[in-house]
Amino acid sequence: MWEAGFVAILFGGGDGCSTQVWTDGGFVESQARHYYQLPSAPSHLTALAVEGAMVHLRWRESAESDVTGYRIYYQSAGGLSGWVDTGLRNSLWVILPYKGYYQVWVSSYDLDGGESGPSNLVTLETKEDAQHLYLPIIRR
Repeated sequence: MWEAGFVAILFGGGDGCSTQVWTDGGFVESQARHYYQLPSAPSHLTALAVEGAMVHLRWRESAESDVTGYRIYYQSAGGLSGWVDTGLRNSLWVILPYKGYYQVWVSSYDLDGGESGPSNLVTLETKEDAQHLYLPIIRR
């Protein structure tokens, strides 16, 4: 009947039986601090290669165990910006849409949706536009 494991703990019986931050051995406080603490930023972002519109990036991962992924952000000198989700990889080839100068940085995010600050900025130049595919808009 109870093969599913631990189901729940019920606290009841009025205020005298409720768990409080000062009576639970610090469990509630430590969990709250963990939830609101943002992950540390990745470090040592480097552009290993630039080939046409593609850039090979690598960085040192964040130290926290609850990091669930990384986002690479880019911004061109003309104001074009975007981001790419890499999952847990710490190295990725990224296609930048147009030739020109870009600033690139990476951030980490955790299980709770918190996102770190940016890593170091890398400035690079792509020499070619990416191949663009234009699709027609069909309306009914």
